[in-house]
Amino acid sequence: VYASNDGGRSWTRRGDAPDKLMNIAVSPSGRLYAGTEEGLRVSADGGASWRPASMLRIPVTMFSAEADGTLYSFQWGQGLLKAREPELSWTPLANTFGGQAMLVMARNGTRLFGASHIGRLFVSSDDGRSWQAINGARGPQSAAEKRGEKLFAANCQSCHGAAGIGEAPQFGQPLQGLAPALDDTAHAWHHSDQQLQNTILKGSPAPNSRMLAFEGRLSRRDAEDLVAYMKSLWNERALRCQGAKHMDPGCMAH
Repeated sequence: VYASNDGGRSWTRRGDAPDKLMNIAVSPSGRLYAGTEEGLRVSADGGASWRPASMLRIPVTMFSAEADGTLYSFQWGQGLLKAREPELSWTPLANTFGGQAMLVMARNGTRLFGASHIGRLFVSSDDGRSWQAINGARGPQSAAEKRGEKLFAANCQSCHGAAGIGEAPQFGQPLQGLAPALDDTAHAWHHSDQQLQNTILKGSPAPNSRMLAFEGRLSRRDAEDLVAYMKSLWNERALRCQGAKHMDPGCMAH
C-alpha cells in the first residue's frame, strides 16, 4: 500500500495489502477498507496492519464509503450490505442480482447506480433496497405480458429471480446447475418462442433435468404469455436476434 500527500507526485510505502485483493477504498474517517476473496479487511493505520471488518469470509467484490460514514459492500452470495462507522454492523439491503456481482457503485443525488461484472447497469431510488436494470427493455405492457408477469411470479420467480435475473448463488454453492437468467443477460433469447414454450411445458431434457415440466399445471396459452413477459425484459438486440439469428455476424458483435 502506497500513500501520496501531494496529489500523486510522490508516494510513500505504508504496508502490505491483504492477500487476494479485489478492491480498496478510504472512508472519510481515514480508515482503509480492502475487499478480498476472503472477506472485508480494515486498516486504521494507513495500511500498516489489517483486521477483519466483517465476520463473513466470502468474496467482497465492491466497497463504497460515503461522506456521512455510511459504508456499502457487495458480498458474494449475500448481496448488497450497509453499515456505519465505527460500529461496522452490516445490514442486508438487497440480494436480487442473480448470478451477477456488483463491481462499482456510485451515488448521484438520491439515486445509487451500480455496475455488475457482466456490464449490466442498475439503479436504486431507495438507498439500495431495490434495484432496476438499465438495459433498454420496455417491460410488460400488453395484456399478455402482464398476465405472463403474474404467472412468472407464481411459478418461476423463486428459481429464476425477480424480473428473470437468475438464481442468486450461495457462497460455497457451485454455479453449475443454478437456474439461468431469463432476461437478455443469458441465452434465453437464443431460442425461438416455440422452443421456450416447449421447455416450459415439457421441461428440460437430461442431463439438465432441473427444469420440471409444467404441462398439466400450465396451458399452452400460459406458456405463450410467459414467453411474452420474458421478451418484455429483453433489449433491442435480443429481440432482433432471437432464435437462430443470434449466430448472424451482426448479432454476434457487441
